[in-house]
Amino acid sequence: MGSPVSAFIANLYMEVFEEEALQRYPPDCPPTVWKRYIDDTFVIALQDQASHLLNHLNSLKPSIRFTIEIEQDRSIAFLDTMVHREPDGSLTGTVYRKPTHTDQYLAFNSHHPESIKWDVAKCLHDRASRLVTRPRCTAAKRNQVTTALMGNGYPTPFIRQSSRSKTSTEAE
Repeated sequence: MGSPVSAFIANLYMEVFEEEALQRYPPDCPPTVWKRYIDDTFVIALQDQASHLLNHLNSLKPSIRFTIEIEQDRSIAFLDTMVHREPDGSLTGTVYRKPTHTDQYLAFNSHHPESIKWDVAKCLHDRASRLVTRPRCTAAKRNQVTTALMGNGYPTPFIRQSSRSKTSTEAE
């Protein structure tokens, strides 16, 4: 399995690697955004510099390989977020679900504690609230969460109540 500190050490190593890689990159056209979660990196760079940046990163350490995905129709999926580049250059987000996603969650009639069922419902509502930054998509995402929960047997009053409850981070 590996040591419990392996993930921490790997993250630390990648942080140092990225800092050195970006310091060595030509200063005239650095990426404007660089965000990493574990082994997924979200980068915004000029389109004509993307392959140059990729080659630069892959030339530094043979054991570390980067791949690239280019936005399609001003959008790109990153983890569970679909990031949209608006005409004014700002970024907005919506929830991204892989094409194989089935909306199957813990069934309400399962023999799990009710607190777990609350957590499932609250997690889906919170995720939609956090990731959906386009106002015109908020109601649609709320309806999608409601439909998914109802499809798993959650009663409407339970769904309504779970959508109103705040997480501890929201309350602070």
